[in-house]
This record gives sequence, C-alpha cells and structure tokens, in this order.
Amino acid sequence: MKSPIKGEPERVISLPRSQWDVAAVIMVLHHVDDVEGFMTGLSGLISPGGWVVLSEFTNIGDGQKVSLSSFSLTCD
Repeated sequence: MKSPIKGEPERVISLPRSQWDVAAVIMVLHHVDDVEGFMTGLSGLISPGGWVVLSEFTNIGDGQKVSLSSFSLTCD
C-alpha cells in the first residue's frame, strides 16, 4: 500500500473504509522516515474511542536493541 511521502505527496492511500476501531503498528516505525506525519495520518484513521497498539524495538543508548516495547493508546 503506497502512502504519501514528502517527495511524492500525490501518492494516495486507498483504504476499504474511512475509519478503524483498532490499528496495530507492529515493527513499523523504524521503517518510517516521517514518524510525526505517520502518526498524524494514523490518528485520522482511528474512530473516536478506537485503539492504536504500537510495538517496536527500544534502543537502550549503546546501540543494542532490547525486547519489544508495546503501547496501547486510545484516540479521542
């Protein structure tokens, strides 16, 4: 699925519906160049009261990756 990027803002996401009750973002953020833009776009796809579940590697400061960090967020 293509999504808009700074160099190609005309790229469009075609989703089968306009809002979702739950989104799982598992091991994705380390591939995203514009995390703030990604999260802004994601927040527009979640229904009010919906959930976002994030899971990603955590860097402990010395370059080593440790166990997954997981978060669940509700959207207003």
